[in-house]
Amino acid sequence: MFGIPSKKPNLVLEGGGLRLRPGRKSDYVSWQSIRAKSRQFLAPFEPSWSDLDLTRRAFDERLRCSQREARRGNGFSFLLFDIADANEILIGGLTLSNVRYRAARHANIGYWMGIQYAGKGHMSQGVALSLPFVFEYLNLRPDCKTIELKTSFIRTSGIFVLYFLKSSIKETIKSFVFLKHMLKSDFFK
Repeated sequence: MFGIPSKKPNLVLEGGGLRLRPGRKSDYVSWQSIRAKSRQFLAPFEPSWSDLDLTRRAFDERLRCSQREARRGNGFSFLLFDIADANEILIGGLTLSNVRYRAARHANIGYWMGIQYAGKGHMSQGVALSLPFVFEYLNLRPDCKTIELKTSFIRTSGIFVLYFLKSSIKETIKSFVFLKHMLKSDFFK
């Protein structure tokens, strides 16, 4: 009723050699490593964070908050893995936040990528991989113009994510809004 999901979703999304899934405690070492190595790269695009944010305790708390938001249906956090070689290699993360149902039907998509994997098209594929979950499970219809993709205008790779998604979903989704600012620019014309 009211468009709010009533069944537990399959939170493992796979395709194109990538896997999106919620974080697990066993992901801590790879998460801490990629975040530490990518710290300077991510700094211009994220709130500031200290070394304490990379501790196991902080990671475990992040997992608990993510699980609580998923149970409530108002946020879904995923880690993005490259599984092309049959191994799970953590390369980034994606979050659906501020999920609203009923008349508002809205979600924000935010993401981060490890520096060594940036600019290779992985996040474009990861965001595209999340769209069936957004539209089919969360029932945020594309004709309602309900998604905002949070990216930085400075980050060129973020612009490519937007461009790739516009191109890749144009055939299947008739009306889709990424960022109002971007649509007003000449970039998509």
